[in-house]
This record gives sequence, structure tokens and C-alpha cells, in this order.
Amino acid sequence: MNYKASHAVRESPELTRKANELVARWYTAATVLVLIPVVTLTLLWIFATIAFPSGGFFWGVVVYMCVVPLSVALYPHYRIRRLAPPPAPVS
Repeated sequence: MNYKASHAVRESPELTRKANELVARWYTAATVLVLIPVVTLTLLWIFATIAFPSGGFFWGVVVYMCVVPLSVALYPHYRIRRLAPPPAPVS
């Protein structure tokens, strides 16, 4: 994966593995969160059980599909920055 990580994370195989797992897990969660409303609305539309909702509802779903997964996808990068050991104090 290509993401920014500290030198300590890139040098340690264990920290690199953990960082890759974090990114993979959280990006999968973000993908699922995007697909939930898409699949639901598509199935409802295909089976014609609802009419298309109002514009406000549509934009609410669009905002959900952008904001929620984006925040979920950004979380592992925050965690990766915290994986590196703290710098040694300067005497």
C-alpha cells in the first residue's frame, strides 16, 4: 500500500504489517459503509416499492456516502502516525 508513514514504521516489519492491516481493515469498512445505501436504494428502486425520495433525502444520502467513509478511511492514517515509538528526549 502507498501511504505516508514514519521512518520507524517503514523500517520495522512488524509495524509495517500492522499498518497494512489497519489500512486494509478500515478501507474495507469504508467500502461497506458506502455500499449499504447504494444497494438498499437500488433494490428498492428495482422492486419499485418506493418512489424516489425528495431531493433533501437524496443529498443526505450523498453526504453520508462521502463524509462517513472518508472519516473512516482517514482513521488508520491517524493510528499509523501513533505506531512509531516516541522520539527520545534530547538532553
